[in-house]
Amino acid sequence: LEVPVTLSNASAVTVTADWTTAFGPGLPAAPADPASDYVAASGTVTFAPGETTATVTVAVNGDVVPEPDEYIVILFGNATNGVIGGFWGMGFGGIQNDD
Repeated sequence: LEVPVTLSNASAVTVTADWTTAFGPGLPAAPADPASDYVAASGTVTFAPGETTATVTVAVNGDVVPEPDEYIVILFGNATNGVIGGFWGMGFGGIQNDD
């Protein structure tokens, strides 16, 4: 699963931010579970000078169990040369039912 990440404006210097997947079992709708739906991961997303788009890649585990579409929560922090925006630094990716 490739989750898009964007900067609101291009920068003249490299911008980075750390990211990690997070599981919120009490969250509404259908959160994906790292125990069965995807591989928990973390890393750093990097924007070269002038770039405004990048991606965060998370490995999704396929299955044959009918279930609703689910979402992955990605937390961003520790920005260098930028400020984390959005909804408390959270991003979301969707896993479509693959059955």
